[in-house]
Amino acid sequence: MLCAQDTIFVMKQGKVQYFRALSDIDSISFVNTLDVRRSIVEKVALEPRFSLFYEALSATGMVDSLQMDQDRTYNPALYTYLISYPKSNPSDYWYQAVPSSRYFRYTVFMESNETYGKLGIFNLEKLKEYAKSVYDEVFPEDAGITDVTDRKNSLNRFISYHLITKKLTTNLLIDAYDTDHMIKTQDMYEYLETMCPNTLMEISKIRSTNKTNQINRSALTGNAVQIVASSENDPKSNGIYHEIDNVLVYSSTFSTALSNKRLRFDFSSFFDELTNNSMRGIGPQTLEPRFIIPNGYLKRLSCSDQATIQYLTPFGKYLDYQGDELSVRANYGKLFDISLETLPIPAGNYEVRLGYIATGSNAIVQFYMDGIPMNGPVNLMISGSAPSIGNVIPHTILNDPDGFENDKTLRNHSYMKGPACFKVPVGGFFPMSENARFELTSLRRIIGTLNFQNAAKHVLSVKSLGGAGFQLDYIEFVPTSLLETEDIY
Repeated sequence: MLCAQDTIFVMKQGKVQYFRALSDIDSISFVNTLDVRRSIVEKVALEPRFSLFYEALSATGMVDSLQMDQDRTYNPALYTYLISYPKSNPSDYWYQAVPSSRYFRYTVFMESNETYGKLGIFNLEKLKEYAKSVYDEVFPEDAGITDVTDRKNSLNRFISYHLITKKLTTNLLIDAYDTDHMIKTQDMYEYLETMCPNTLMEISKIRSTNKTNQINRSALTGNAVQIVASSENDPKSNGIYHEIDNVLVYSSTFSTALSNKRLRFDFSSFFDELTNNSMRGIGPQTLEPRFIIPNGYLKRLSCSDQATIQYLTPFGKYLDYQGDELSVRANYGKLFDISLETLPIPAGNYEVRLGYIATGSNAIVQFYMDGIPMNGPVNLMISGSAPSIGNVIPHTILNDPDGFENDKTLRNHSYMKGPACFKVPVGGFFPMSENARFELTSLRRIIGTLNFQNAAKHVLSVKSLGGAGFQLDYIEFVPTSLLETEDIY
């Protein structure tokens, strides 16, 4: 029996609507039982401890952004013809598959009423005031927007910054990517795009303190927002929530810190679909699946029909950052082009680099950023030891044991060694070594130096001019102010 204080979810004129009380409904003649997967919004609404967050979520209209469940137009059977090496082949250590589904999923970070109360926030008006004090400083040009449903309003930005378009368990925030490839003395960072336009959230794993899932940690103080409880074990929901111990904001302090550090992204982190459909972060497999990605499956990536894209899950013999990669291969030697959208990058001057392995099956390519060609064509087949690159393994030159002088030679040719934060954990394809700096074919190509006037997403395009393909392993955006003092990691 419905009570006046019950939160109710109804279908009216084909749209899910939300009412905080029975008295809010003008007519109950249209109330029906919804035979659909439960929305994360419903889960949040039924938790009294988060009633203030839910009130703000509803007031801003952001509840409507958390409703999608599945792309039912996607049919994996239409793409099985792309599979050349099925799982039934017993002689291979890997097999090909196509994604079995195309789900949409969400993660909500939430403060409890108690946490808000510690800051004197006990109602929606006080939360509006707090949000305004933070976001008017970061976005002063929008300080006069009072409509809370406007995406540039301070309360809307506050709530939106808590919302992610991936279903991220505590393991999938960062720990799942800490494969055997990663050097266990080096801190790790994962970046999430939030629903607050053009903002990033940082998840860090700090080795010295053995703390993981540190949200927006300050390098100066060590303070971070931390998870205290999660709703991870509900397979019937289209998302999960994490209760956090402090108020989460995209402050001017964090924004400034973010724009003054090296941002390294594993390319697979760009694509929600890899996480939401159980491809990224599945852990080491005895038999490695390689997912053939149909064109159009990834929202942020487009590829011409002349190429095939595969997502290679982590495997011990790969020399890949976090163990995985996206592989782009030409079909029958044809030329191709791809374009992908990055996560939001803060405003600033950046050196942009692509991390890859140089092999004889790679392509000659032309890079573009936002449609602008970046220098001339690059032959990704050339090994690092070639004179045009000049890579030398550290500890092999008597008067340059660490390879720092050799690093300068590489930079003069627009290259860098691979970073010292990952390695190949299992021999076979690559010689066992300390880290990627010791492998001649592990390279970073300096694509160019760019000035971004505003925080925004950007489009990286690659046009092949010959050869078979290349890999999308990781990309770096490094403030030019850091180049003189940047470490090898």
